[in-house]
Amino acid sequence: MLVPEYVKVDRSTILQAVASETFRQFLDCLLRAVRTYAAEGIIGEGIEKADELQLVKDLGITLVQGYIFGKPQELKEPTGLHVVPEPQAIGQ
Repeated sequence: MLVPEYVKVDRSTILQAVASETFRQFLDCLLRAVRTYAAEGIIGEGIEKADELQLVKDLGITLVQGYIFGKPQELKEPTGLHVVPEPQAIGQ
């Protein structure tokens, strides 16, 4: 079975949950199910305002990205790269 490392919650979904208590409750139930399968976690994407950040916190989303933290910037030097060695045949 393919298990994703992360599941990203799109900005439009966050905005809909901010605007609608009914949708927020639906999203909360959905996220409880998703947590079973997301190996590393759930990411809240496109967070721009304090109420959006509060919503993702209330939903238990601890990984977030968005303009509230800063505008996208050029990556100067790659960090945290993991080099995977070339596969070897069994018995070599």
